[in-house]
Order: sequence, then structure tokens, then C-alpha cells
Amino acid sequence: MHSYTRAESRQQIERIDQAAAERGQRELNALHTVRETDRQAVATAKAAVRTASRQDKAAARQALRDAEQQLKRSERAVHKAEQQ
Repeated sequence: MHSYTRAESRQQIERIDQAAAERGQRELNALHTVRETDRQAVATAKAAVRTASRQDKAAARQALRDAEQQLKRSERAVHKAEQQ
């Protein structure tokens, strides 16, 4: 059993809070990276639609829709993380 003084407890809590804040910032940075990657994927998919042949246009449009859906998911995740 441990018995901590108030000052010792406060120091432990501050250290735990600092570690949690650092971890949260790393996770938020990772989400930003994912969002930027998804934005680039949407731009690439749009370019593929514009340059696709008639036969490949439908597949390119579907790839664009998929990329846009993934971007929406990553933007939602970033927004949710920033609100916490």
C-alpha cells in the first residue's frame, strides 16, 4: 500500500496529465497526416477521372467516390479529436 502526500499526488497527476496530453497530440498529428493523404488521394482520383478513357471512366468515378468517402471519414475523425 502506498501513502502519498498531497504534493506527491499532485506531481503524479501532473505527470499523468502531461503524458496523456502528449499522446493525444501525437494521435491528432497522425490523424492530420491521414487526412492530408486522403486529400491527395481525392485529387489523384479526380485527375484519373479527367484523363480516363471511355472504357475506364466508370471505374475511375467509383475510385473517386471511394476516395471522397474515405476523406469524409478522416475529416470526421479529425474534427471529433479536435473537439475533445
